[in-house]
Amino acid sequence: MKIQEIKILLAICDKGSMTKAADALNISQPTVSRTIKKVSKQYNIKIFENIGHRLRLSTEGE
Repeated sequence: MKIQEIKILLAICDKGSMTKAADALNISQPTVSRTIKKVSKQYNIKIFENIGHRLRLSTEGE
């Protein structure tokens, strides 16, 4: 996993949303979405669960 991917994952965990993570990292929200999709596919796991209006790590993501 690349450092940028780890930064994105950590920002989502901290902020609870892809949009807020993107803002915090000064990157676009679609870039965050694509990165999560790519990492999920690469490791064949669902990284986040949508709980209400907040993203949280799934059991596999932990």
